[in-house]
Amino acid sequence: MIKSAALTLLAYVFTTVAAYATCGANACTGKVKDVWAVQDGKTYIVLDEPTSELDKLNCVVEAPASGGRFLLSDDQTVGADAMLSVLLTASTQDKALRVRVLEGTDPCKVSYLDLSFN
Repeated sequence: MIKSAALTLLAYVFTTVAAYATCGANACTGKVKDVWAVQDGKTYIVLDEPTSELDKLNCVVEAPASGGRFLLSDDQTVGADAMLSVLLTASTQDKALRVRVLEGTDPCKVSYLDLSFN
């Protein structure tokens, strides 16, 4: 009985922890919350991470009060189509995504997206 309860509690903790996105100095992991394509050709993404996690990043996060956004592409981004494809795959399949940023960028610019850890 005690062993069963302990395993149930452990499963709950892992499920709860996995449900929240996390950030480190150079990346955030989470599900896609929003995608913005703006008139000047830039594409931004917003993950479901808590705003307190954004402080850990070593780049300047735009609009942190509204969830923070990352610059996915602009008119100079090489490989933007491939990154957009990975982003849309993660979004439509409701999968978590690791967003690696270029440290020191303002705003936080995406270096690459990773689905392989799922």
